[in-house]
Amino acid sequence: SQSYPGRKVGEQSRLKLAKCYYKSRRYNKANAELKNFIGRVKDKELVAEAYFLLAQVNEALGLRIKAIRYFRRAAKELKNPIILAQAYYALGWDYWQIKHFDYSSIWFNLILKRFPKSRLIPAVRLRLAECFISLKNYPKAILQLEKFISENPKHKNINSIIYWLAETYSAAGMDNNARALYEKLIKASVYLGRAYYGMGWLYYREKEYKKSRAMFYKAIEKSRDEVLNAEVLLKIGDMYCLEKNFTDAIQIYTQILEKYPGKKSDRVLYQMADAYEKAGRLDKAVASFGTLIYGYPKSRLLMIARYKEGNIYFKQGLFKKALNCYKEVFDKTVI
Repeated sequence: SQSYPGRKVGEQSRLKLAKCYYKSRRYNKANAELKNFIGRVKDKELVAEAYFLLAQVNEALGLRIKAIRYFRRAAKELKNPIILAQAYYALGWDYWQIKHFDYSSIWFNLILKRFPKSRLIPAVRLRLAECFISLKNYPKAILQLEKFISENPKHKNINSIIYWLAETYSAAGMDNNARALYEKLIKASVYLGRAYYGMGWLYYREKEYKKSRAMFYKAIEKSRDEVLNAEVLLKIGDMYCLEKNFTDAIQIYTQILEKYPGKKSDRVLYQMADAYEKAGRLDKAVASFGTLIYGYPKSRLLMIARYKEGNIYFKQGLFKKALNCYKEVFDKTVI
């Protein structure tokens, strides 16, 4: 039998072998080697490292629930602070991936409390902000983003984090704070399209439609993002509808369909049909609803469009057509 030092080297060598399998993406080999290792080795610290590696292997295999179980097992025994912080981070990340944001935030917060000088802290603050935003806990999200910015003023992505904070201020109803950051981004000539969009959205919410439109048009001028530009034009069209200017609203919706085909087209068609209906142009409304219904059969707006189409037929006295619409909605909708 080998002496203890010799056995220790053998155990470490076997763990390194499993790491080699993992690094070379031979995950099934690594999985088998680690399970065998855990069953034979008595050293708690080595076993904890093996569980940590086994969790990473299962993560790579897409077995996230198993990975969480192994990370938790590793976290109980690990003494190495660097690896332990990594285990906590991996647990937070895995829970985040399966949308268990409350559990995710617990593990990320543990890193802040136990390892405040860890190199993982910047990433932890951003992950926590994501968790809290998903949970609609905006004050806690804002706290993490503010701390990230104060602790990492020269971070390469600092402007994107400032924009993110502005958006979170806006979601929290802290309009003055959001406006100050949007103005800061505009002054620095960064994120111009999105910053102008954010400013426009604040005015939109305050029902300052003229100022909102001015900001939205500047957003389109500065942005090359077709999805954003389609969203901006959609908001402009909606503003015209709120002002009962259905003619201009319809022109805007038509412009979106022509300039940005496929970008939010089902929503655009729905809003266009609604505008036609409110303007009393019922045949045009039915045509727009029809284009949505038959062109976008997987749209979330499908059944409500079919229902509103039925309402128009009912108004026109076309009861047989209305009946077909209502029956389809009834048959396909769980009540």
